[in-house]
Amino acid sequence: MSSSVHRQAVTLPFDISREIVSLITDQRDLSQLCLVSLVMGELAFKQLYNSISLYGLSTLVKLHRTLSRNAFLASQVSTLEINLDFYALNVRGELLEHKDGSVWYADRIIRGSAFLRLVFRMLASLVKLRNLAIRWYLDMPGILLSASAGFSRLPPGLIRFESYTEESWPVYDFVRSQPHLEDLVIYIDDDGGVPDEMGDVPAGGPPHGLRRLMSSTCTMAALIPGRPVQEVRMLDVDTIPLSHVDELLDHLKLSSVPLRIVELSLEDADHETFSKICAAVPQVIKLSVTAIDSQFHHFTSSQAMHAVEGLRQLQTLTIRETHKPLEVGPIQITNIGRNLYRACPSLQRIEFSWTDYCRATFELTPPNKRFLWFKPDCGEYTDMNA
Repeated sequence: MSSSVHRQAVTLPFDISREIVSLITDQRDLSQLCLVSLVMGELAFKQLYNSISLYGLSTLVKLHRTLSRNAFLASQVSTLEINLDFYALNVRGELLEHKDGSVWYADRIIRGSAFLRLVFRMLASLVKLRNLAIRWYLDMPGILLSASAGFSRLPPGLIRFESYTEESWPVYDFVRSQPHLEDLVIYIDDDGGVPDEMGDVPAGGPPHGLRRLMSSTCTMAALIPGRPVQEVRMLDVDTIPLSHVDELLDHLKLSSVPLRIVELSLEDADHETFSKICAAVPQVIKLSVTAIDSQFHHFTSSQAMHAVEGLRQLQTLTIRETHKPLEVGPIQITNIGRNLYRACPSLQRIEFSWTDYCRATFELTPPNKRFLWFKPDCGEYTDMNA
């Protein structure tokens, strides 16, 4: 590049430079752009610190040092993801980093209390933080209860919050301190689930604008009543026992707006349970049910077909059987798909899957209707007459 062309490139009008930098997403390109000119560097700095994903304690310490010394950079962070795995407290209450499955590095030791101070001082400095994701899989008994007070004192500007932890913690104490929260993801890898506090959540309280809720425990559904929740996903870690289904469905019915997307993981479900789900969410667009130790025919029986008839806006139906192999062939599955489409003409896609990796997919959008069948030992084929 000639010097004259270089000078023209770095003296572009500010609005043009800003548009150019906003299109760049690669971190390395943004870092190089910081060396081009003061204007480009300032714009690239903003872009670099707008969204941050960090892994490990050492990276967290370095980020804290950088942001504590530069309020401008701290004010640019709107999305932050913290990933801390393989850590534990020793007998002296110090946090150690676990590497390679067996080695504990002594030079990475930090006291648990100091770790919490570091995290929450940094979070408190991020005045424009809107999206926060924390993945803490720490062998640190009680650390999340200690951290919950810090969470509740964060600036009340979050729009999305994700938490992946091994222990339960006072979730609602934090959630009600974030009145603008719209997306909430709570995964707790613990049979104990969330504390009993979720039984006392007032309907319609903060967060007033909650729209999407994803959780590994059905007790989080207590946040739905009186709030404009449109999307609910209760999946992955704990299946919902039948004894809790009625209470869960009562919560779903009390959303202040129609639920549009619902994904549930159920244990020992039958056609009666499936019918109750359909009745609770009559305006759902996407419905997904993962069945644990259930019979597939419960979801394709005449009672189930009748329940689906009431879903006049349903576009996507997904049924997964994760503990049982396929017990019928493609001809029977084809007939089931056709019957479901007759019962609910608004359907555009039907998906079935089983634990032996068999899958059946019906694409029902005219004019390209088709049936895709996959079985590990026979490959995949398309039936254009489905």
